[in-house]
Amino acid sequence: MLKLNVTGLQGFREFVFFDGMLFNSMKKWWGDMGSRPSPHEGLDLAMYEDEDGVLKKISPDFMIPAAMDGVITAVINDILGKSVFLGHDFYDSDRRLHTVYAHVVPAENIHAGGNVRGGELLAEISSISGKKGGIVPHLHLSVAWIPDDYFPDRINWREIGLRKGIVLSDPAMLFNAPLKSRELRII
Repeated sequence: MLKLNVTGLQGFREFVFFDGMLFNSMKKWWGDMGSRPSPHEGLDLAMYEDEDGVLKKISPDFMIPAAMDGVITAVINDILGKSVFLGHDFYDSDRRLHTVYAHVVPAENIHAGGNVRGGELLAEISSISGKKGGIVPHLHLSVAWIPDDYFPDRINWREIGLRKGIVLSDPAMLFNAPLKSRELRII
């Protein structure tokens, strides 16, 4: 089973999500907090609750581990940094399972074609300073079944958003850490 281990968050108790951060949400959790043009393709990790119940933001230097062994199929630009696509040895007809780590700064050794072991550090969260008003640094995490013919030429967030031949799953399955939903408030 896929698991994303939590390390580097001082006093971590559980991740906290607002509706707009969740998979398939049609709401934004930043800016005007209006509607998204299409369902959210993943899960946004931006906040956690510590042992004292204090809500904290994840800092840009938070290191992100690979959920499991895989091959890096692509590293592309996204609106807040880069996205790392990690292909795993699970197939559904012509689609391969991928975990996608977006809005990150990849580690030096992370490049297309490279192998990664589960738990190995992939990247850190992009600082996003000056890139998008009102949005805090966060990890966007997607789980996708992607046809191999998308790599390297066709893979981009527009294609993922349109879901042409791509099947998305809820990334909440990756966690061995507690998750909590809260009502949205100004952050």
